Amino acid sequence: MEREQIATNLQEEKILVREGKKNRTGIIWTSETRSIYPPDEELAILINAELGDAVRYLPQSTQRVFLDLQILMNPIQDKRGERPYFAYLLAFMDEQSELILHFDSLTVKKGWHTFMTELPEYILRGLKAIGARPKQVLIRDKIVFDMMTIMQKKLDMGVENVAEMPAMDAFVEGFYKMNRQK
Repeated sequence: MEREQIATNLQEEKILVREGKKNRTGIIWTSETRSIYPPDEELAILINAELGDAVRYLPQSTQRVFLDLQILMNPIQDKRGERPYFAYLLAFMDEQSELILHFDSLTVKKGWHTFMTELPEYILRGLKAIGARPKQVLIRDKIVFDMMTIMQKKLDMGVENVAEMPAMDAFVEGFYKMNRQK
């Protein structure tokens, strides 16, 4: 039930936050639903020139590749007593074979703004790890789509917005279940 509630909140781009405050008798907990994303602000996308060139000069493939960014519903807590946080999964999947080509687990521990400014570099590292520039990158996340739209001309690859990625959803669900058992 709790997982469905979290999923519903995520569809509405909200997340439940619990905060504990100490008083004389113990800790008083409060709950609040907050927006996942901060108010719109302009971000400077800085890309390491060497990494950008390395991706730009990769051989062009005929692949169409799904690129997705998903929040993982496994709370992570570095130390007992610290506030847990959620990681994000950045994954590249071949559209035809549905094989995962590369994935990375990312955190927002340094803040949302820092995460967003570092995300393009993680995307480029993923493309470099694939070893070839896909003919087209299929993306459903609006933020990732906007970033790739900005970078597509420099990288000489097409970008397309898609609504659904069933094979990617199955991979994320399996990843979630695998890590939940640890």
